[in-house]
Amino acid sequence: MDIPCLKYLNLRIPKGSLIAVVGETRSGKSSLLRALLGEMHKTDGIACVNGEISYVGEEPWIQNATVEKNVLFLKPKDQKLYHKTLEACALLPDIENLPAGEETEIGQKGVQLSHNQKLKVELARAVYQNADVYLLDNPLRNLEEPLAEHLWHRVIGRSGLLKLKTRVFTTTREEFLPLVDFILLMKDGRILEHGTYSQLKEKQGHFVEYLSTSLSINTPEKDSHHSEKYDHTELFHNKFGKQNDLWYSTAVTPARIEPEHLVTDEITVSSKGFGYKITDFLKTIGFAMATFSILIAGLACACEVASGVWLSEWTDRHDGTRNPTDSLLIYIGFISSQIFLTIVCGLIIFATTTAASDKLHTWLLITIVRASQTALEMTPIQKIIYSFDTDFHYADEKIPETFYVWLMAIFRVPALLVVIFVISPFLAIYAIPLIFVFLVVQKLYLLAWQQLQHLTTATSCPLSNLLEDALHGSSHIRATQSFSHFHERFHLKMDTHNNCCLVFFLVSRWLSCSIDIITSFLVLGTTFMALYERDKGDGFIGLAIVFSMQLSEALTSLVYMNSMLSNDLIAFERIKSFSQLKQESEWEDPANQPLSSWPDSGQISIQNLSTAYGEGLHPVLHDITLSIEPGEKVAIVGKEESGTSTLLYTLFRLIEPLKGQIIIDSINISNLGLKDLRSSLAIVPQESLVFSGTVRQNLDPKQKYKDDELWKALESANLKTSISNLDFMIGDYLSAEEKYRFSIARCLLKKPKIVIIDELETPNSRQTQFFPESTVLSFCGEPLPDFNGRTIRLMSGEAIEGEFSSS
Repeated sequence: MDIPCLKYLNLRIPKGSLIAVVGETRSGKSSLLRALLGEMHKTDGIACVNGEISYVGEEPWIQNATVEKNVLFLKPKDQKLYHKTLEACALLPDIENLPAGEETEIGQKGVQLSHNQKLKVELARAVYQNADVYLLDNPLRNLEEPLAEHLWHRVIGRSGLLKLKTRVFTTTREEFLPLVDFILLMKDGRILEHGTYSQLKEKQGHFVEYLSTSLSINTPEKDSHHSEKYDHTELFHNKFGKQNDLWYSTAVTPARIEPEHLVTDEITVSSKGFGYKITDFLKTIGFAMATFSILIAGLACACEVASGVWLSEWTDRHDGTRNPTDSLLIYIGFISSQIFLTIVCGLIIFATTTAASDKLHTWLLITIVRASQTALEMTPIQKIIYSFDTDFHYADEKIPETFYVWLMAIFRVPALLVVIFVISPFLAIYAIPLIFVFLVVQKLYLLAWQQLQHLTTATSCPLSNLLEDALHGSSHIRATQSFSHFHERFHLKMDTHNNCCLVFFLVSRWLSCSIDIITSFLVLGTTFMALYERDKGDGFIGLAIVFSMQLSEALTSLVYMNSMLSNDLIAFERIKSFSQLKQESEWEDPANQPLSSWPDSGQISIQNLSTAYGEGLHPVLHDITLSIEPGEKVAIVGKEESGTSTLLYTLFRLIEPLKGQIIIDSINISNLGLKDLRSSLAIVPQESLVFSGTVRQNLDPKQKYKDDELWKALESANLKTSISNLDFMIGDYLSAEEKYRFSIARCLLKKPKIVIIDELETPNSRQTQFFPESTVLSFCGEPLPDFNGRTIRLMSGEAIEGEFSSS
């Protein structure tokens, strides 16, 4: 029996109130919101919500559409409300930087947007719905201070657009708790305490303990009245005056945006000829084995034709000069040889193609993994996934079968024609116009087939994209009761795709009928030949008629296989197109391999470093010189386009410097192999990744550590209470906080001398305390007074040291 996520809840939320739900990880905060949405299985009691609901999930849901359509979400456009929503959600500067403004397509799952932009778009969609009840699951998590306070005062708080609405939100940020009407502290699926902020502080109970010990490790400490002093009007500046403010963050800088559609619903179709494709394919599988398989296919078809000719000759021989047993054995020999050669040909083709596909898969994996950062950013993720999934499905399964059938057909058609024309040379003249008609039919079919194949693929991609969108945003769709709209859209796209498939099927039937008619005329000619050329013998006349009838099937198969093989071989072209990706430096360099103990202290020296994202591009970092001592804690802060991310990339050599050098413990990192460098550094990324698998597999994929070391890392990262055993299966259902703590645990296991923390928020002592003996570089947007270390600000690619405030 499943254990209930929520237990014995009694809760009544007044209309227009602002309720904060807090608690430790897995306390039931998100489950409470999902229960109010009707997403949880109810075992007992009653849950009733009056009015329309709007929902913002912990992970932003972005549709594969324009910014405008994402915000409107089926609602008619009210220009005044629309503009007010964009302004309140701080989206106007982002829209100004997009190539097509609000009409810019933002890609599958908002792939072209930053995390902050995704959250702002989802919040704007919720606000524009003008619902009665708003359920917000940690909407301000991992946001910079200016942006978080802006959204609070302009949207969620008492002076925001939702001030008259009922708002229930989960949070891990203490600074906003004094500004709510009511707080619910949850633990183990129950409401442990409830009341206003001041009431709960006065109690000195579980709430105070939660604030001091269990608040998210991502949450910066600050004065509880800081938010009340915040003047949100200060955020509105002329874009030329404060354009670099962090809350104006965009996915890519305006200089790097291409003014084209960002959504790609289909994969590019090759325009190269069939001859080039088949030659390239034969080169891929190896010309030696390809020639051998072609020779065997030709011999197999020769044996098939020879068996028919021998049977006809045997039928016409009546003089009794040949032993019937000998004739039978010869006939069996031809048939047996055909079967054997056909099997051998198939095995060779499948073996060589599979081996070539396996080598290509290994090559592509290494090429992608070792591609430069810039090259990967310029390559759509859909293209990479498509090649690993669909293209290799074709390479492993469809291409060997198609090539085998095509190879047999390419020999069988001329073999049948040669026998027919040898039996009756007259038919060769008679067949000339039929061959001409056949070539015209084939050309028309191939033209139509290519276009219809393209249309079929193009109409299937939006269908799968819509299905993926709907599955990912099922909670939002049910909350807004828009299921009928998505149902109608799905059926419309399905009808469009089915119409293309129907036409595709009808064109194929047209080809079959056309070839049947052409071969019927050939059979007719063969029949007339039988009437006027009786000296040919009944056996050979019968053979000519049978081969003429078989020609219909052979021609149809040849045309089908020509078109299918031409289309399937594009998979090999797409895979090989990745050879153009620029690769990183050497992965391993034995000549410059450091000692296993390197780095032994964690000293970092950056000398006159300048870096750009590519040759000929303007440098992002300019002559930076820094010295960081062993064990020092340094916050490197900077707003959008300041160069903080670029410096982080350069430390891992994701981007190579234009000039200057980075020296770690007396070794220039540019001289090292990438494996030695990156394995010696530890990073806590912005968006932590947890793979589907066990706890052990996520923490220690190479099985280098003992169980007690794994448990110690989990305990240090405050994860031990959430994990029952190391073989416990985990995945995407973990909260963002738990994923972040997994990144901390991974770093703790390595016991690194240098730790890089790439933060969405501002730095504070909570992160650095995990690594007391390590050199810690914390890359972030704003400094805080409680950060126990040195602060270095990057401005326009230049480093400035000193004391900085967050204002």
